[in-house]
Amino acid sequence: MLTCLLMAGSLIGCDHTIATEYSGPLRNFLQQRREERRQGIRPGGRQQEDVSVLGPNFQSLVLSHQGRMRDYLLYTPPSYNPNSPTPVVFGFHGGTSYNVRFARTTNLHKLADEKGFLVVYPNAVNKNWNDGRGTVNQDIDDVGFVTALIEEVKRLRNVDARRVYVTGISNGAFLVQRLACERSDRIAAFSSIAGSMPTPLRATCNPSKPVSIMMINSPNDPFVPWEGGEGKRGKGGSILSILGTVDFWRQRDGCRASNEETLPDNVPGDNTRVYVRRYGDCLGNTAVVLYRIEGGGHTWPGGADQPAWLLGATSQKLNATRVSWNFFQMHTLPQ
Repeated sequence: MLTCLLMAGSLIGCDHTIATEYSGPLRNFLQQRREERRQGIRPGGRQQEDVSVLGPNFQSLVLSHQGRMRDYLLYTPPSYNPNSPTPVVFGFHGGTSYNVRFARTTNLHKLADEKGFLVVYPNAVNKNWNDGRGTVNQDIDDVGFVTALIEEVKRLRNVDARRVYVTGISNGAFLVQRLACERSDRIAAFSSIAGSMPTPLRATCNPSKPVSIMMINSPNDPFVPWEGGEGKRGKGGSILSILGTVDFWRQRDGCRASNEETLPDNVPGDNTRVYVRRYGDCLGNTAVVLYRIEGGGHTWPGGADQPAWLLGATSQKLNATRVSWNFFQMHTLPQ
């Protein structure tokens, strides 16, 4: 694999010997960056914001996969010890978005400072993931890209291979569902925010082990219909209902117990109510959890910079970043 360090939109160093080989995907990548600078586009191309807005301890890196140079951000918390295996969380942005914006909304890296985990924010090709709906980027192997990226981050950092986690919103959440189907051998737990399972995946979803998955959804989401069916906005495509998706995973994991509770109404004027249903006594000590946000929108609960006029309300009664990490902490891959 090929990993190169980017600074201010320019290639300044690579881990492999490529300096004299400006060919193939690397040549195309450099040509793209030169053209962006000529047009006055900010460094990082589709990031549209420089990574410096996020603060220190970030690296902008690229990985060659499927003949393309794929860019991503790697965050290393100050507490990182190269002699100690460290968990890692991969965060996938929504469709038509990009990793810097997702990072600013979720602040996974700020929680990483507190809890001591690595964070990876990848970018999709043309801002959209091939998530299994069959409506966009069908020639892009994003499952393969994520698999290669996991291995690359393991090469760059001392990663605890039993504690690799993924989360995402919208198009990124659909990708999380696909990864749960196809990469449960590499990923210990999954967090899907404002997404569901693409209908085409249901017939082929055959994970190699039981899956621990947490979902956060709202019946009022204007993009992802609670009852499933054809999406009316975004890239469309058919999806399972939210309860149908939860039931799929519950049955797949053989869960035999459940309970539901209402979270405290502790944010006056928020106009949302949050209910959580947990399914337990599942195979392999896995779990399935659904947070239902009445009055919410197509948003990351507790997140920043999410326009209500477009996405609906953002509940502040729940912090999706923190509850995702709390869920992750309870699950590791078997020895």
